[in-house]
Amino acid sequence: MSWRVALFALLALIALPFSAQAAAELVDPDPVAVPKGLSMDTVASDIKRALIGRGWIVANEAPGKIDATLHLRSHVARVAIEFDESTVRLSYVSSDNL
Repeated sequence: MSWRVALFALLALIALPFSAQAAAELVDPDPVAVPKGLSMDTVASDIKRALIGRGWIVANEAPGKIDATLHLRSHVARVAIEFDESTVRLSYVSSDNL
């Protein structure tokens, strides 16, 4: 075996653990402030309008909480959105093929 083949095999073995590293940790974004004077219904309506306008599907809805799903080609992302009259908080739920 030539030294080049041996060197390539050694480098491939050294690089193998690095290619199997875990995905980067996801961090939920900071809460977003809601302008003063908006009702819960208005906040919910604006969130849903923004989601639908960007291709998201509102999966579940409860007072102060919306679950949304995005299907993009073979990728799927799911988020939970919690809100009140003062803040909106986005949380990663799950994903497929991302």
